[in-house]
Amino acid sequence: MLTSGSAIISNLDSSKNMADGIFIQECCNTLNFVRTNNNGGAGIFITSDDSNLANIVANGNHSGGILITRCCNTLVGSTVSNNTGIGVEMDGCCSFVMNSNIQKNSADGLEMTGADNGVINSASSGNGGVGMDFPTSGDNMITGSNANGNADRGISLLRRWGIISGVRAKKNATGVAMECRGSTASLTAQKNSTANLVPTIVDGPCANVNLNAP
Repeated sequence: MLTSGSAIISNLDSSKNMADGIFIQECCNTLNFVRTNNNGGAGIFITSDDSNLANIVANGNHSGGILITRCCNTLVGSTVSNNTGIGVEMDGCCSFVMNSNIQKNSADGLEMTGADNGVINSASSGNGGVGMDFPTSGDNMITGSNANGNADRGISLLRRWGIISGVRAKKNATGVAMECRGSTASLTAQKNSTANLVPTIVDGPCANVNLNAP
């Protein structure tokens, strides 16, 4: 556990601990090339904002892979899989997940609860809940990403002004559920078991361009 901020953690294996692999309370941390596998708690648990995580491996933890409870964080080039609970949870606004693979977690793969978050060139597949879940705030973006084979929805944007671009959502229970107004461009949602695209109209339709969601 680290109670002070501005930590730099690099080339560390913190696996098979009884509680969390890494727990940090203060802001502005950098984690790079870190492994946190098979811990009794979360792989990584950060209760502050402004942390940058890159090249993280967080697999097989008992209380989720990565949990960050505040805003303005980034996760890049990482793998988060086979965790009990949510794979990656980022609360607050203005966080990004890029070039990462989140799969086979028992609950949601990725959950981002604030506004103005983004997912870029990432995949969230084979999870026990929603692949990519934005449950409480709008103005979120998903681009160049895949959400396939999840037990619930592939992508869930339940507030307005969501943007989906260059995304595939296949073989989920529902492909994409989104609240309009929002926009999609080059969305492919196919072979989902109940529905491919479920828009909820609030004050106007979603704008769809190059939509492939029969």
